[in-house]
Amino acid sequence: MSVIGNKIKTLRTDRGLTLDELASLISGSKSYIWDIENGNTPRPSAGKVFLLSKALHVPMEYLINDEYKVEPVLEKEALFSKYSFLDDSKKKMIHELIDVWLNEKRSEAKSEA
Repeated sequence: MSVIGNKIKTLRTDRGLTLDELASLISGSKSYIWDIENGNTPRPSAGKVFLLSKALHVPMEYLINDEYKVEPVLEKEALFSKYSFLDDSKKKMIHELIDVWLNEKRSEAKSEA
């Protein structure tokens, strides 16, 4: 596995993206992403690296420079990445669940006061 392929696979899985989802974000194919991740293709073009970096929320330099370090994925970024792939009905369910949790928290705070 190539260094860039390993980074892409790690970032993709950390963000909860499938091969198809990442491919869609860069207007590529599932097999193209798989080939990059497994070192079966030469280094991707600068344009594809740019699209991959945007889709994976990292600087381009992180993907192409072995010495460049990036902070670990923030939990909220990973959550938002997963959320963005949900359909509207699932997003509505999440919003409703958050409202329930917030109301419970408010009720707890009132009872403690």
